[in-house]
Amino acid sequence: MVCTLTVGQLKEALGLTEPDPEPTKKEKLTVPEAVEYLNEIGVPITKSTLYRYTMDSTIPFRRWGERKIIFNTTELDNWAREKLK
Repeated sequence: MVCTLTVGQLKEALGLTEPDPEPTKKEKLTVPEAVEYLNEIGVPITKSTLYRYTMDSTIPFRRWGERKIIFNTTELDNWAREKLK
């Protein structure tokens, strides 16, 4: 019986594969990404609430052009830490 394996399959069978690296955290987030990120770190928030916080300037954000809103993950982490106290 002959078995044909690729190099990747052989490495996996022998336990020689390296684990996938941790995904890198994005530094800049759009509004939908920020909503997802905040929910993942334990701050339940909706898109409309996030927009309201930007209008009230109660959350750190930047504008890119006239309409695009960008969030910095480090600033969101600090804001969330304060909010969860």
